[in-house]
Amino acid sequence: MEPQFAAPTRLTHAMTHHSCFHFSPRSPQSFTSSPLHFFTSSLTSPSVSDLNHGEHKSPPKTTHNQLNPINLIVLFFAILSAIGHFLLHNMPNPTAQQSLKDLNDLAIPLPFLKIVVATNCFVEHQIYRTRIREVHLMSLRAVKEIHQTTPTIEGAGVKLQRAFGFHNTKDFDPFLLLDDFRNENPKDYLAGFPWHPHRGIETITYVLVGEVAHGDSLGNKGRMTAGDVQWMTAGSGILHQEMPKGDEKGRMHGFQLWANLPASLKMTDPRYQDIPSSAIPEVTEDDGTHARILCGEFWGKKGPVEGVAADPRYVDISVPPGKKKRIQIETTRNAFAYVFAGAGTFRDASDPQAVLTESGVDPNAAPVYDAKNHSLVLFDRGDEIVVQAGPEGIRFLLVSGKPLEEPVAWYGPIVMNTQAELKQAMSELQSGKFIKKQG
Repeated sequence: MEPQFAAPTRLTHAMTHHSCFHFSPRSPQSFTSSPLHFFTSSLTSPSVSDLNHGEHKSPPKTTHNQLNPINLIVLFFAILSAIGHFLLHNMPNPTAQQSLKDLNDLAIPLPFLKIVVATNCFVEHQIYRTRIREVHLMSLRAVKEIHQTTPTIEGAGVKLQRAFGFHNTKDFDPFLLLDDFRNENPKDYLAGFPWHPHRGIETITYVLVGEVAHGDSLGNKGRMTAGDVQWMTAGSGILHQEMPKGDEKGRMHGFQLWANLPASLKMTDPRYQDIPSSAIPEVTEDDGTHARILCGEFWGKKGPVEGVAADPRYVDISVPPGKKKRIQIETTRNAFAYVFAGAGTFRDASDPQAVLTESGVDPNAAPVYDAKNHSLVLFDRGDEIVVQAGPEGIRFLLVSGKPLEEPVAWYGPIVMNTQAELKQAMSELQSGKFIKKQG
């Protein structure tokens, strides 16, 4: 469903501020006093950005100001009148003054001027409306796909939910995989993820509840607790392990996201960014919407993770019950939301609709909130999303990044660009030459 064009209020506002609409047939003196002054403020087509008021940061390039042929013609006559107007008051010879007055009157007769200006304003107004309509129709990201997670077993027997991975990489580019390892039963996760290799990617681990101990072939050791983030750049190759441990109630909640590295950085040196919970900025809006910014810029805050090739935005967002929120995302980015608490809808800017029946809309049916716990929402292109929270509110990860648009050759934890590179990595792993940088 496309959003309805509803900009009459904005158009009225713009009309009252654009010089073209200040034209008044009852005030001819505004033209005769200085013909050129009137046109210098309306030489260009109005820009759509006049209506944005901060809601759309990037209007289409086609809306840039440009000279209109009608304005150029009128400007020519206006310049003649201005020259005549000036000379008329600076010529001492009465005969010359009369000749210039006659020329000035002929240069741009007032009735002709009014007709041209009115016609020009009408044309500009239609162009203006069309451009505004284009911006509004293109602004909202449609939901391309919604699906639930797939139960998966990884590591030494850890039960988790996979949101996406190992299949379609184009829609999620530059991201490769998202795993949700929330568990309430320790025996489903304590075996952990023993020593295993990575090459050609970055892994982002976000812990909500419990803790994860980790170590690697470079000699690094550490522990992530609730709210912490670890961003690991595997680069040319690393061996590491991750061993989860639940809280006092046995709960272990967290996520791991994989981001691809471009070909130019596949063999870069491995590195870590360990971010404690206290270093992650948080923002709460007036309506109660809360956001933790793990990476990228969001609502005036910048996440602590830096220097990531995918230039991602990774935000944990909570919207209160019944609230609707508009969130901007750069049009050039691929984006998805992963819901892990509550429910809501990202379908469009309108309120959730009742369930359809054969007779139409059932007025007694509950609203449809199609995004719930374990729902992955993939967005199409646009520059903003709209989320409507259900009666319990909604909490989700919002992730976006610039696509690399490179070929992907993938086997387990190793991601390269070609099959030849992948075979070489596997051969090096078997021969003990996989690790390029020693601790």
